[in-house]
Amino acid sequence: MSGAPLDALVVFGCRVIDGRPSPALVRRLVRAAAAAGEYPAAVLVLSGGDAHGVAEAEVMRDDLVARGVAPARLRCERQARSTAENAARVVPILAELGARRIGLVTDPYHVRRSAVLLRAAARRAGLGGLTVVPLPAVESKSTLARLGLWIEESVKLAVSLVRGPPTTSA
Repeated sequence: MSGAPLDALVVFGCRVIDGRPSPALVRRLVRAAAAAGEYPAAVLVLSGGDAHGVAEAEVMRDDLVARGVAPARLRCERQARSTAENAARVVPILAELGARRIGLVTDPYHVRRSAVLLRAAARRAGLGGLTVVPLPAVESKSTLARLGLWIEESVKLAVSLVRGPPTTSA
């Protein structure tokens, strides 16, 4: 096991193509399956809505089950359509699980914004003291591409913070 135990592993969705995970989502799922082995007591919270004909969370669930993760460990959030919504919609699930120390699985360039938004959503929901441990997927992009993604994520983070929390309805 790597470090202190985690209560949950949160996996933020990514594009699905014709009902199958995109290469970026596959990288996240490979990391999530490895983390599931590293943290056998952690519940996996999969977040991603229906943007392309099927909920990203369901595609993730099916893939992780095929990789050997027990279905009983998986919780799906099927509504989120953005990183801010991923964060806002997983917090009630984390609260229900009593999760305080979580691993966040996403792309390396996406970790900072995702963690900031997840912590902010937790504070708004009264779930203070949430510890977020980054568990980035393996990066496959060139240095120049990574630089562009870091810049894009910085702008998106600023926009998210100015815009404020998403309005989510059950």
